[in-house]
Amino acid sequence: MRAFRPMLSLVLAIGATLGLGPGSAYAFTDDNYIGRYASEQNTYHKADGTLWITCVAASALTTINYINLNDVSKATIKAWFDEGMYYNKKVYADGRDFGLDPRAWARLLFVHSPAGYTFNDYPAKLSPTWSQAKSNAYMVDMIRTSGIPAGALVAHGTHAFDVIGYQASSNPANGPYTLKGFYVIDPWYNGSSWSAYGATYDLAPNTYRTISDWNSHYFLTYTVEDTSPATWHNEYVVILRSSSGLVTDYPTAPWSDSHGGSALAFQESAEPAYSANHLNEAVVDGMTRNGLLNNEKGLGVRITNPSVGAKVFVSSAIADYPSYYLVEVRDRGKTVALAMVNVEGDGLHFAAAVATGPTFRLPNVDGARAAFRSHRFGAVSERLVWGWSDESMSPFAPIWEGEAADRTKLFLGPRGEATSSLHLRHGSP
Repeated sequence: MRAFRPMLSLVLAIGATLGLGPGSAYAFTDDNYIGRYASEQNTYHKADGTLWITCVAASALTTINYINLNDVSKATIKAWFDEGMYYNKKVYADGRDFGLDPRAWARLLFVHSPAGYTFNDYPAKLSPTWSQAKSNAYMVDMIRTSGIPAGALVAHGTHAFDVIGYQASSNPANGPYTLKGFYVIDPWYNGSSWSAYGATYDLAPNTYRTISDWNSHYFLTYTVEDTSPATWHNEYVVILRSSSGLVTDYPTAPWSDSHGGSALAFQESAEPAYSANHLNEAVVDGMTRNGLLNNEKGLGVRITNPSVGAKVFVSSAIADYPSYYLVEVRDRGKTVALAMVNVEGDGLHFAAAVATGPTFRLPNVDGARAAFRSHRFGAVSERLVWGWSDESMSPFAPIWEGEAADRTKLFLGPRGEATSSLHLRHGSP
C-alpha cells in the first residue's frame, strides 16, 4: 500500500538500469515483459481534495494485462482504485493520503481474473514468517510457472511494483540456482521522480535491479500503518497466485508449489569480500560478475575496456547501512559510470553501478568548499555522508557535511541546497 508519500527530495530519472541483458553469458534470463504496463494516475483527487495514490490499482491492472486484458487506461485505474477502497482490510484514518493495501491488491486480481485464477497477499498471517529470501524465491516461482508478474510491496510498503522477470545463474527448473536480480515495472513511470531509502522511482518499464540493490533499497519490510492486530507489519509482502480459495489471512499454498515450483532450492547472489587494498579489483570483478561490461542493456552504455579512476569515501549516517566508496569507472579515457563498493566487517563488497550523467557524478570537494562559502559557512572540515532521510536521494548522490570550528554543521544536498540537520529515517517511514 502507498499509505502516504514520504516527503522526500525529487530527483531526475536515471534512465539507466543495472544488470544483465537477455542472452548474456553470465546468467539465465526469464523476462516475460510484453510491452504492456499501467502508469498510475498520480493527480487523482477525491471530492474533499485529498490525493489518493493509485500504484496498487495500476499494478493490479498490469498483472491482468498479462492474463487476458488489453487495457492500461487511466480511466480503468481510477475505477479499480474506487473499487479497491472497498477491499482494503481496514478503513484507514482520514486526513492522510492513502491508497490500497495488500489485501485490496489481491482482491482486485481475484475479481478481475478469469475463472481458475486465485490470488492472495503473502505471507499474511501464515507461520512461520517468510524471510526476504523466501519471498524473493516465491516471486521467481510465480513468474516461471505462471508467466505473469508477481507483486511486491516496496519502499517499506509505501509503493507497489510488478516483478516481471528475473536473472539467475541457471534455469531454476533444472535444480538449485543463484538469484542475481529482478526485472520490474514501476507504475510511477512518467510521474515526478522521487527517491526513498536509497532507491530511485520513475523507473522505465522492465528495468533490472541486481539482488543486492533490490534487497537493500527496494524490497524492505512493510512498516506503514497496518491493521490491528497486524497482518503485514515487518513482513516482506508479496502478491502471488494462490492454489485455491478466497483472499484471506490464512491463504492456501502458492499456486507454484503444485506446478513445478522450487522456492527454497536457491541461494541469492553474494559478492565476495576483497581486502582494503584491492578496491580496483572489487570494482572490475563485480561489474564482470553482474554482466555490466560489454553489455549495453546493463548500464545503458557499453563498457569494453574498463579502468578505475578517482574515488571518494561516503560515511553512513545510520546504523543499518554500511559506509561505502564511490569509484569512477573509465573506458578509453572517459568516465562512463560510478561503482558503489560497500565497506563491511569482512572487507569490501561490490554493491551496484550506474551510468554517469547530470545527476550522478563523483562528488568534488572543491565544489563543496565553494558552496559552503556561498552560504557564508566557515567549514574547517568536510566529509560525504549518506543515510535514509528527507533530504537524501540515491546513495550515488551523497550529501556533503561541513563542520565549523564551533562544531556547528551544515549539510549540502545533491543540488547544493543547505540544511542544518538531516531528518534521518533509520530504515522506516
